[in-house]
Amino acid sequence: DRARGGTILSTEDLFVHLAPILQPERILLLGNAPGVLDNWRRVIPSITPATYPQIAPFLRGSCCTDVTGGMADKVEHMVSLVQELPELRVWILTGQEPGNLKRALLDPGATPGTYISWNTD
Repeated sequence: DRARGGTILSTEDLFVHLAPILQPERILLLGNAPGVLDNWRRVIPSITPATYPQIAPFLRGSCCTDVTGGMADKVEHMVSLVQELPELRVWILTGQEPGNLKRALLDPGATPGTYISWNTD
């Protein structure tokens, strides 16, 4: 930003630019929410490019001040990324629960939250 001398760049924007170069196997996005939530505030367990159109209406920006787009932007970026990199697996989970990051790193199959991938496998 030339007027203010700085800018805010979301983590998802960084992943969109770096993932094609670094080719990670998985991305873990930890935040306040337990995962991607539906209208009844239940965690949506998995999202694929095929299911995204049904889930997109549930997605909103952040409940708090968030100039980076909140959950809607996060999910849109990650769905696009798994389309570009079909081997990539993404998890959105809470960082508020002790042990979640450790579980996600050591046992991806037991990772709570929302799983975003090219397909349901």
